[in-house]
Amino acid sequence: MPEEDSELTKHAQPFHVANAVQLVLSSIVVLWSLFFAYLLCITKVYHRNLQLLLVNLPFTYALTCFCHMVSNLITILNGSEVIVGVVSNIMCTGLFASALNIFLILLERSIASFLARSYEMMDQGFPILVCTFINIQFLACVLSGVMSSFHLISNQLLVLISLFLNIVAFVVGHPLLPAPIVIALQGFALIPAKAYRQYITSSRNLSSHTLSERYQLAENYKSARLLNRVVLVICVTTFMATVVYYVGHFVIDLNKIDQRIMDFLFIITLFVQAIGIPVVIAALSKKFRDKCCVTFCGKTARVEHAVHIRNLKGNDLVVDVHRQRDVYFTEYQNAWR
Repeated sequence: MPEEDSELTKHAQPFHVANAVQLVLSSIVVLWSLFFAYLLCITKVYHRNLQLLLVNLPFTYALTCFCHMVSNLITILNGSEVIVGVVSNIMCTGLFASALNIFLILLERSIASFLARSYEMMDQGFPILVCTFINIQFLACVLSGVMSSFHLISNQLLVLISLFLNIVAFVVGHPLLPAPIVIALQGFALIPAKAYRQYITSSRNLSSHTLSERYQLAENYKSARLLNRVVLVICVTTFMATVVYYVGHFVIDLNKIDQRIMDFLFIITLFVQAIGIPVVIAALSKKFRDKCCVTFCGKTARVEHAVHIRNLKGNDLVVDVHRQRDVYFTEYQNAWR
């Protein structure tokens, strides 16, 4: 018996336990991703174009985890290596699609910022813009998968491209690195600043901006702030998953046990991403939380006696009656002194 097979037999129980844990985690990721996509569809708290892109997120990493789960099942059942190869090709295209998600969101938010006056009225009948983005994304992924199956392009190159896209998205898309040249290139760092300047300009020139335009500018700023955190989670977790997959399959010649360890780390990173993105959105978006409460609990959020409605600058738009009375009599008293 070869040395590798004897080593595998010696660790048969941990090997099967690791496989079982991976299958459970993969199943959780797939189910949770579909549930999160359902939540986004029923709550409808974002612009329809952005909502479609956010729904597209869980589908891409659900596809990757589903392929990983199928590959594990085939391996456990000693299935065909050809089927495992095809499933691995689809999983690599899923990683590629996950990397493209970040750039689709960046492109959509850039268009929303630069076309703020007309974006609210765009694609009212059918979201042509975002559907075109998503179709191009999956067309590129399908073509890359077909080319990989016919050995016109290697899975190694696909994973390297995904790794490169994540590095670029992380450097360009999030304000963590202090170098001036990086700060100058930060797309997601610039979008909130531009959206905020547009909102301030509109609030100072009310006559030249309709109510719908001012609403769109405020929503652009809120969405950009939220997406900065979401993009950070996507970049870090997808980058880690791509590195683990690349090292485990193309860099180091591992035995079957070490290969299982790398696969376990891979599924853990995708599990963190699948759980992390909904948690970040729920933690930062009160509107999303309230809609979920209404949908599943049948009750609205607790109404406070003192209603605080503020604009983006922090100024109160609705003043409490008691505060208004106190201010009035305080000013009246000062006038008599």
